[in-house]
Amino acid sequence: MTNEFVLEAITREFPESVISSSEPYGMLTVEIKKDDIKKVIHYLKDSTLEINFFSYFCGIHYPETPEKEIGVVYHLHNMMTNFRIRLKVFMTRENV
Repeated sequence: MTNEFVLEAITREFPESVISSSEPYGMLTVEIKKDDIKKVIHYLKDSTLEINFFSYFCGIHYPETPEKEIGVVYHLHNMMTNFRIRLKVFMTRENV
């Protein structure tokens, strides 16, 4: 399983949900719309991608960026293939 394959699968299934993607240190990182994060995580778990292990999540705060002031980062893992993905969502302080 490759970063490109997983990104293509997510983008195909949720074309309006993906805001951006990158690969820092080789790990696929996808920014998802806040309202769509739950269905994207369920898709990754229930699809043939089998990304079904929730490693951890953390919060981040960017006070200098009001439109993306609060963020949540989800780290998910397919234990069989050792594939890892990072999903990010951002929101304003008022939308927490």
